[in-house]
Amino acid sequence: MEKLFGNYIKKSFEIKEINKIVHRTKEYFGEFSRYYLYIFYYEFDNAIIRKYGDLFDQFNSIIQQQLDIFFKDIFYISIRVLIVEMNIMKDENKLVGANSQERYLYYSELLTKEEYIDYLISKYPVLNRILLEKCKNQIRLINECLSNYIQDFEPMCETFEISAQSKIKQIIVTSGDSHNGGKKVILLELSENKILYKPHDFSSEKIFNEILESINKEQCIKYKLKTIKNITRDNYAWQDYIKAIGCTKIQEVEEYYYKIGAYLAVLYSLGCEDIHKENIIASGNNPYLIDMETLSNCQAPLINDKATMLEHFFYENSQSVFGTMLLPTNSAVSIFDYDIGGISGDDNIETSKWEAFDIKNQGTDNLQFVKESKFITGGCDNIVKLNGEATRARDYYKNIIEGFSDCYKIFIKTPNKVVDILKESEVIIRQVLRPTAVYSKFLEASTYPTYLTNEESFRGLFAKLDNLEEVKEKKKAQIEIDSLYEFDIPYFYSDLNTTNIYSVKGKVDNYINYSVMDAISGKARKFSEKDLKVQIYYINLALSTQPNTSEMIYKYNLFSKSQNLKNITINHIAKQIGDVIEEKLIWDYRKQSCFFMIDTVVKEKRKYCSMDSSLYGSGGVILYYLSLYKATCDLKYKHIVEGLINGHIGLHSKKSLEEGIGLFSGLTSLAYIYYQCYRVLGKKQYLEDVLEVLKEIEENLHMWDELDLSTGLSGVIIFLSELYKTENNEQYLLIANGLADKLYKLVLKANFNMLTGLAHGYAGVAWALYSIGHIVNNEDYINCAMKCIEEENMYYDSEKNNWKDKRNGSSESFYWCYGAFGIGIARLKMYEIAHNDILLKDIEKCRYIYINYNLINSKYNHSLCHGLTGNLSAIKMFSDFYKNDNKLKKKYKEMLDILLNDVVNGKVIWGDKELIEDYSFMIGLSGIGYELLRHEATNSVNILALEV
Repeated sequence: MEKLFGNYIKKSFEIKEINKIVHRTKEYFGEFSRYYLYIFYYEFDNAIIRKYGDLFDQFNSIIQQQLDIFFKDIFYISIRVLIVEMNIMKDENKLVGANSQERYLYYSELLTKEEYIDYLISKYPVLNRILLEKCKNQIRLINECLSNYIQDFEPMCETFEISAQSKIKQIIVTSGDSHNGGKKVILLELSENKILYKPHDFSSEKIFNEILESINKEQCIKYKLKTIKNITRDNYAWQDYIKAIGCTKIQEVEEYYYKIGAYLAVLYSLGCEDIHKENIIASGNNPYLIDMETLSNCQAPLINDKATMLEHFFYENSQSVFGTMLLPTNSAVSIFDYDIGGISGDDNIETSKWEAFDIKNQGTDNLQFVKESKFITGGCDNIVKLNGEATRARDYYKNIIEGFSDCYKIFIKTPNKVVDILKESEVIIRQVLRPTAVYSKFLEASTYPTYLTNEESFRGLFAKLDNLEEVKEKKKAQIEIDSLYEFDIPYFYSDLNTTNIYSVKGKVDNYINYSVMDAISGKARKFSEKDLKVQIYYINLALSTQPNTSEMIYKYNLFSKSQNLKNITINHIAKQIGDVIEEKLIWDYRKQSCFFMIDTVVKEKRKYCSMDSSLYGSGGVILYYLSLYKATCDLKYKHIVEGLINGHIGLHSKKSLEEGIGLFSGLTSLAYIYYQCYRVLGKKQYLEDVLEVLKEIEENLHMWDELDLSTGLSGVIIFLSELYKTENNEQYLLIANGLADKLYKLVLKANFNMLTGLAHGYAGVAWALYSIGHIVNNEDYINCAMKCIEEENMYYDSEKNNWKDKRNGSSESFYWCYGAFGIGIARLKMYEIAHNDILLKDIEKCRYIYINYNLINSKYNHSLCHGLTGNLSAIKMFSDFYKNDNKLKKKYKEMLDILLNDVVNGKVIWGDKELIEDYSFMIGLSGIGYELLRHEATNSVNILALEV
């Protein structure tokens, strides 16, 4: 091989196409690529140009293009070796030059020497093998493409409207993954248009088109779903090239997203899992799915009585609309920390999980190949544009749901539609057994010089995949290793009716849990009105993870159009809320544990995930069902309470200290839930669970220094003070006093500088210190509490009759969390502990504010946290305190009537404008239901007043 290279060296200097690349890339060791480029040039000339020259428009441009494409492979695979070798010479003072640039040029010149190339080849034989195989594979692939092009030219002319005189202007071997001996998709640009050559079995795409054509015959589909023109052969296919085209009318965009919804229903029926942003093209009012190799996934775990809640969770993710990847993929447990969804995928997003690489200090002997957590670059054509501006899927959620529902109802009517089509077919379906990104990381790691010096080291890197003892896992791993050894991404496929997986490298019997046909038949049995509602909820949940840039306000309709809305009572509403949420519960095999999917915020990004234990979020739903059980004595609701608690324990076996200490959004949420379950259900285990959580808090008190009522120390102190009064257990008081000591010191350290309001400010801190201070007779705590009130009252705006929100200086926050309604609750609870004229004066102010609060002219929502329901709770407290105040009673009735009317008539607005559908507690539907039940006098505790 060294002698062969020696012959190529001299000739390669004479080829101007190669010289162009070397010159363009001289700051990136372009000289090294010269020899491999010459081999490629030589082989391309002999195997392609001389054989198929008549097909091309211009030889030189075709040659230059192929050399450019091949250079990228050479560069990616060899750059680390060359940097290391240059640095070895640098460390040994063998680089000649007065400065960094001159020393780099010296090394570049060395790369033109036959002896040095021989040295590199002998030291890195694996690198040499890979590059030569890349060359051979690419030539073979292009040869195969052009041979089939000649063979299929006549039908291609008819199908793709190609003229008989058409010439090939470009051959672009795409940058996607290579499989099965370097096979990749090729784009042919012809005189008239472009077509794609796909060097793999096309039966799954063909059957997908048949399914779409069957759906299009149904009258209920408003807009027909487009298929992509293709010519299918045994092991390859030709496919029309779809060009991204924008829309000029909003009606076109609405039609586009309707079709997205219909596609989503079809993908869901198949269990398809790979429609990410690179596999969809937005072309006018039509979305085109351009890669349906992974038509159906059959790798979901078997769900039986041994399945854990985590397995249930991942099963639900994979088998729902989430699993298609067409929707935003912002899952809290995703291996990606950026969105790759088909209708949303992010571009230019910084990632902390997946590293990119960059070249630094090019053209110098300090040149570096640097790993960075940097932007994931590369735009795709998956987002439809309206007059040049990218649209956002969540803004068209109604169109998506309409299309999904229309198509889904076809499957309810004819559940075996897809099964019947598949029965008549022979289909090969790709199965992605590991995320492609995992394989890519292995290939990227294999370019480190350590692995390129000998075959044993190179293969040894991939041998890390062989880490399981099961025979079938070891067989699968061996296939993966063999593929990666050839620098390919492993490619597995299955047939319809067996549980085997196949590869060109071998076969593994009975690898998957069930056949593709079994999986799709199982999905067919699931089609129902109930499942339709669940999937629509998931669609809304996924879309809610996109920022609401349009400031759209979502209004929720609790009741269907078919329901009789006359004489609706609070109990009717409460049961309806319970039934709506119950539809979304995922139960384990034995119906003992359950959970549901909800949103969360991770590092300021919205994600969908399983339920948590926070009162603010989904943990409060447990309290809602507990309240519903008290109101109705229906054992179904008790079973749900116990199922949700068991489900949370199953999903979160260890309480995370990272959640914080807070009563509403931390560990104390769980203690509060356990205690309420103990009070209602009477199980002593729940009381023991309370103590377990509190012990963990006490042991880790040093971790937290937040002051506030919602997320910090104040809420925990109030809860423990109330718990002590109720249970008379000194342990609660001991922990509360330790927390109070820390809170007191933190307040002094902050020099009483905090926000206004109950949830995150003075009012909550004052209430906590005032409460514990009177229990333990600590004047310092009590005086500190009153000082907090004094500081807060400095921000009272007498003109607006409200306390200013220190975050923005506004006096418009009239809520439980910020403003007069929360401050009123705190002052009233403090006054109940010990009368005080300052407190009473503030209570009188709040009474006046409540009576004169003009709800109709305000921008209100219906949440507990900062909406109508929370304000209604405060007014009820004051009405109970001022028992003979008819004005308060009138205001209470007025606001309750507005709330009931809005709930019944489909005008519910969430406390978080970002969410499309929200069942959470403090800002969503369950909290509204809870307060309505409480107003119906079911003796449920007032959570906003931290009652126990």
